[in-house]
Amino acid sequence: MAASPTARTLQHCRDKGVLCEVVEQFVNFPPPGHRKDLFGIIDMIACVPGGGILAIQATSASGVSARLKKAKAEPRLKVWLESGGGFEVWGWGKKNGRVTLRREVLTVSDLEIDTDADCF
Repeated sequence: MAASPTARTLQHCRDKGVLCEVVEQFVNFPPPGHRKDLFGIIDMIACVPGGGILAIQATSASGVSARLKKAKAEPRLKVWLESGGGFEVWGWGKKNGRVTLRREVLTVSDLEIDTDADCF
């Protein structure tokens, strides 16, 4: 059985010595249940020594574009970024039989929301 994008991301971070934890939850109501990301877009938080706090959305390589689009439209991402957190979408795929990782970084200037509006 192939590892999920979240499992691959968790293992990759831990292999690099990065403290990380999955923050996505399984919500059983209403049935049949579904996964709920932190702030609608975050699967995992990583504490990167010398690099700060990083929120990661893990997906397949084919899902990167859709996840980027969703994240760019999420107002809570602006608050996260302006609070000092980083955000990346990690897409896992295979090329020539090898597992590949595509990392896409988002900043406040990438957001498709009104970035001049106050958050509070």
